[in-house]
Amino acid sequence: MSFLEHRWARRSVIFGAAVILVVLTAIPAIRLYGSSEYKKALSDSGELNLDLASFEKGEIPDHQNAATWLQAGAAAIIWSPEDGDVIADVSKSGPYETWPEDLRRRIRDMLERHRGALETIHNAAELQESNYKIRYRDGLDAEIPDLLSLMQAARTLLAEARIRAADGDEEQLLLVLATMGRLSMSLEEERTLITDLIGIACERLLWIVTAEVISVDQPWAAQPEFLENLRAILPPTNTATMITGTLDAWTAIMLSDPSLGERSEDLKTLRDVSFFSRTFESLNQAAVLNIRSDVLELLNTPFGRTPQRFTDLAPPTLAPNRNGIHEDHYGFLRALARSQSIAAQRQLVLAAITLRTIGATEGAYPQQAPEIKELVKPDPFTDRLLVYNLTADGKLIISLDGAPELLEQIALPSMAKAIVPVVLPPIES
Repeated sequence: MSFLEHRWARRSVIFGAAVILVVLTAIPAIRLYGSSEYKKALSDSGELNLDLASFEKGEIPDHQNAATWLQAGAAAIIWSPEDGDVIADVSKSGPYETWPEDLRRRIRDMLERHRGALETIHNAAELQESNYKIRYRDGLDAEIPDLLSLMQAARTLLAEARIRAADGDEEQLLLVLATMGRLSMSLEEERTLITDLIGIACERLLWIVTAEVISVDQPWAAQPEFLENLRAILPPTNTATMITGTLDAWTAIMLSDPSLGERSEDLKTLRDVSFFSRTFESLNQAAVLNIRSDVLELLNTPFGRTPQRFTDLAPPTLAPNRNGIHEDHYGFLRALARSQSIAAQRQLVLAAITLRTIGATEGAYPQQAPEIKELVKPDPFTDRLLVYNLTADGKLIISLDGAPELLEQIALPSMAKAIVPVVLPPIES
């Protein structure tokens, strides 16, 4: 070995030894810091439910299980790629009256060909219990239902509801709307972030079409009995219950998973080495608990009050090596904001039902916003009162103040991006 080679080898050995020394010195410090952070986060978290099996639902007979009927019917809806695109486009369009004639014929034909599948789905409408049989004890490996087919079913139901409204078929219309509500609730009742997000998307379709139904300028749509029945079949929207339940299950899964939700295969392989796993485990556990606390803190904070708190974690700002824990943090904030917007749409629709009932029974809409509960409290999304506008031509417009602009910040391109105002038709004297 030459003198230069010997000197290079010696320097390499010294450098390698120095790196190892630094690592061996740093690891105890990292572990100590991580342990301290975890203990602090744990003390701030209160009581935790870490029993994954407790999030699983009890057995339900298939004929009484809404999820069974919903999945069976959804699986039977098989569109060609072209028909699937048509259904997707219709879900983003307006009421039946805005469709061109050829589209009306095509959608009616498509629904008729799937009448059996739709009847199967409708069997879920009045069932109180639902269980997709997700094994939460399997953690991140738990199987979830076919969400794509269920979302496709929701879009198909939206098209059916618009046709029923155009035909004035009140009974079938109420059945379709009840089915849409049961579908969305069945997903939101599960305790995974992805089922929550899909359930929210399905529920949004329900509130969009219900707002259209209330606005129909036909005598049957103004009948107090119909409006009362409509109100009765609409589902509740409980953001706190949904997010808290899913957050608890997520926390239990993350704390029980050695990789703590790593999405990067390189990082996951590195963390699978027990030496590194033990080093970073407490830090990741602390991160899980801190994310849980952050989401709970925002639970009752309307998105419109502090939108930056919800959007600062948008994907472009995430470092490439951030792990799945931080991706889920963003996902929870997005789900929370979207759920608030759904609750606001529900408040808007219920206000419209009450006002159309008042108009039908008293022969006129109030000149000023009446003191009904939906109009005297801010909505849970914008944190503003609903806008009440009785126009000169007798129309009554109720809207969420500033909602479309806020919704743009949290909506995916495939979702309806605006909360459309409800326009009640003039009352004929």
